[in-house]
Amino acid sequence: MQNPDMELAVNQEKRLRGRSMMVGCAALAGLAFLVRIAVWRWLQPATPIGDMEGYVRQAIRLASGQAYDDTYIPPAYPVALATAMRFLGTDLDVACILNALLGSLAVIFTFLAACAILGPSLALVAAALVAFDPTQVVYATMVLSEPLAVALVAAAVAALVWPSQRIGPILGGIFLGLGALTRESIVVMLPLLSLALWRERGCRLALAFLVVSFLPIVPWTLRKTTATGQPILISSRAGYNLLIGNNPYADGTQRGGKRIFQVPDPPVPESLPDAQRHRRGIDYALAWIIGHPKEFARKGLAGALRMFGLERQFLYALREGYYAGHIGFVPKLVLAAGSVGSWIVILPLAVLGVLVGPPRLRTLGLCAFLWVCILGFAAFGEWRFRMPVFPVFVLLAVAAGDASVRGHVSRRTWVIAGGIIAPVLAYWVWEVLERAQDIA
Repeated sequence: MQNPDMELAVNQEKRLRGRSMMVGCAALAGLAFLVRIAVWRWLQPATPIGDMEGYVRQAIRLASGQAYDDTYIPPAYPVALATAMRFLGTDLDVACILNALLGSLAVIFTFLAACAILGPSLALVAAALVAFDPTQVVYATMVLSEPLAVALVAAAVAALVWPSQRIGPILGGIFLGLGALTRESIVVMLPLLSLALWRERGCRLALAFLVVSFLPIVPWTLRKTTATGQPILISSRAGYNLLIGNNPYADGTQRGGKRIFQVPDPPVPESLPDAQRHRRGIDYALAWIIGHPKEFARKGLAGALRMFGLERQFLYALREGYYAGHIGFVPKLVLAAGSVGSWIVILPLAVLGVLVGPPRLRTLGLCAFLWVCILGFAAFGEWRFRMPVFPVFVLLAVAAGDASVRGHVSRRTWVIAGGIIAPVLAYWVWEVLERAQDIA
């Protein structure tokens, strides 16, 4: 029989340890917030362009009481930004504060998810990786929806892995439904996770997860479909991306697929309204896929592989106009190297984590990898598309690193993981050689 005094001491030690871990998590979240604010001030981003301009325009409209009038941009991030603007004004610094806060929330949710499946000590490691990853930090300086998508996916993961058998999947479905209203591609993740839940926890819970996840999506879809007369699931951007990814010029890249708009008589003129372009883009893409299955498979494999690539991520950080010119080439080079360097470390470990991590994490990791591959295969490979599931990759990498340090990874598992990651490593080498040849 255990000594009562000893049991009391053990419980007290556990409480103190748990309290210190929570303090550590709060400190990391606070540092994540401050680092993002500091980098925003340092970079002093230029006037928003492209999608960023669209997010700002819609947020200002909503903050001033006007209606949302864009079918191309999903609504969740403009709504969040408009809410912040109502309290803090319409200056772009508000977007910085919002994104920094979202980064802190992603850190907290990653910590909670890791606590449930890896333990408190490793949870701090995972939270730190999310807090200080260069890509996550720099993206907080842009008026884009990725920080919100990352935070919502991290919240969904924390809910799905939490010990609660019922409320967890329900909360996870709500978070992912809101995530789909942030990045419409997250819709593809919903059936994958529902099938995983069906296998692990039964049909009822899987069905409840799927129904709850579509609760935020259906009203918005009906509203846009009624307003435009075209069936639009969340956003008309899906038809545009499908067209770029599936046409005679498609090669698995956004740049190659966009050549369809440069022909004398493009099948879907860019001058069309977004809703019409969405419908015609889907029709043309499906017709091309049915008529050219071999070409579709070839470019699909290239697109899936490019989803894990480095080149576009590096160039995006180095020169593509979102960073202010005043910081100079060397700081940009450091940012770009840090951005791809973390991915070079995390991806191989994440692959190993799918093989050696805790069962529930392995399932989530497999769904995340399948989701990334499906997006690249169906449309085109773009590194930014994989960003929402970054917390999942971090959890997998931390689990794999812990298993490796403890010597729990067999030689056979290393060989399997190496065989899986080998095509991506070969593709990374090819990217470097191709870029070096272009420069030469």
